Amino acid sequence: MSRPKTILADVLQQAEREIACARVEHCLAYDVRGREVLRKSGDANSVALSETEQSLVAGAIIVHNHPDEQLPSGVILRDIPPSPEHDLDVLLMCQLKQLRIVTRRYRYVLSARPVPEFERAQNRHKSIDEIWKQQYAELRRLRRQRLENRHGTPLPPEIEVDYVEKISEDAHQAWRRAATQCHLYYRREKRS
Repeated sequence: MSRPKTILADVLQQAEREIACARVEHCLAYDVRGREVLRKSGDANSVALSETEQSLVAGAIIVHNHPDEQLPSGVILRDIPPSPEHDLDVLLMCQLKQLRIVTRRYRYVLSARPVPEFERAQNRHKSIDEIWKQQYAELRRLRRQRLENRHGTPLPPEIEVDYVEKISEDAHQAWRRAATQCHLYYRREKRS
């Protein structure tokens, strides 16, 4: 009886291994039986789905990656969490069963309760987006303030690098808070 779940879990794990360290973004969509519905690649920052592809993945599980990103300062952002502007759009507008975002170290899992009306989906997205941005800004402000209190202003370069590298942790904490307030399922797991 648990065999179909095992097949799906194996398929999703294989998909994650395949794209986790890729330098461009990928979107691999599967139905609940583990059959591939869509496979698409993008560039270093996004993978866009057409309207036809969006309707094709409705109810599917998407495995998507976030490549490392190099900032102008040379600092590399790793393990970038979901984006409320892009990833949340895909989850809600495509009515996915689940969105799994993978990085080198983590798997971020998002799912939402079904929203039958497009209007309600729009309002829900707006509130999650607003709450996430508010939480993220506050966490970053507090982190910066603590560092400035300890090291002075401007921050020494090595401390500035550490601050930038902590951005993904702040984003993760903001997701946890926003998800709780908006009845969204969210979790971060270490990949094996």
